[in-house]
Amino acid sequence: MPIFPRHHRTIAPSPPSSAPRPAASVSAHIALQIIQTCFPDSLRTTDGHARMKAMIPTSDLDLASPAATADHARRSAQIDALLQLHHLSSTK
Repeated sequence: MPIFPRHHRTIAPSPPSSAPRPAASVSAHIALQIIQTCFPDSLRTTDGHARMKAMIPTSDLDLASPAATADHARRSAQIDALLQLHHLSSTK
């Protein structure tokens, strides 16, 4: 039996919208908010917290604080060096 019955309608794609759409830069933040909202009890467990840190290492950091921001920048620089990544702004 087919997944869709024969009388299903084809949905036409929506016309392009002038409204801004979330970009990749906010996708992780949105996903984190959804996880925190839907699974708060799971995140309170040791295993749940460890799994979240493995997926999103900064999930429990307040990057607005100067100490956390500096630590994140330091770790990012170490990872960039390890992976031999060169930012466009630093190479001319």
